[in-house]
Amino acid sequence: MTGPLRTGQPGFDPATLDDNGRAIHGSLRAVEAWVENHHYKAYEPFDGLSSPLRRLACGNLLLERLFMQAVRQSPINIRPLVGIKPLPSTKGRGYMAAGYLTLYRMTGDAVYRTKAVDCLDWLRGHRSSKFHEYSWANHFDFASRGGRYTRSSTATNARASRSISAWPRAHAAGSWRCRASGPAAAPA
Repeated sequence: MTGPLRTGQPGFDPATLDDNGRAIHGSLRAVEAWVENHHYKAYEPFDGLSSPLRRLACGNLLLERLFMQAVRQSPINIRPLVGIKPLPSTKGRGYMAAGYLTLYRMTGDAVYRTKAVDCLDWLRGHRSSKFHEYSWANHFDFASRGGRYTRSSTATNARASRSISAWPRAHAAGSWRCRASGPAAAPA
């Protein structure tokens, strides 16, 4: 997002959208409801090595890759059967923060600003302790031809990084402070 955060048009009404706009708006609301109802937790395409059955691979990289791909490529979701639980995702929070900020700009609805700040505060609280700058890792191990990456390996999450850079703009619109530094003030 570029430029200052701007409040949208007062009185945004989805009924004024054309058919495509209403369909897109309805889809956005459905995604928003699903993510929030699931407390921002979900499965990841490559989270197969989070299964307790991983130990059957005995540390063999090829077997770990095969197991991870079997979970990923299965025509049905076998994750619950192999003990994989939905977990929060830094990528997911980054995307949601960016989406909430976009919706706030479009609609001017302060609820979206509050949700964006909550996501950004969560990201700030879940960054890697290995680096001074903002950086995050996946919440699951990964195996590829290039080797293994553990959940403690840190690779910068570009979406989360772009979203966290928007954090000051989200706060600049009001007198809010980060919860990490103190309680948030009520919006003006």
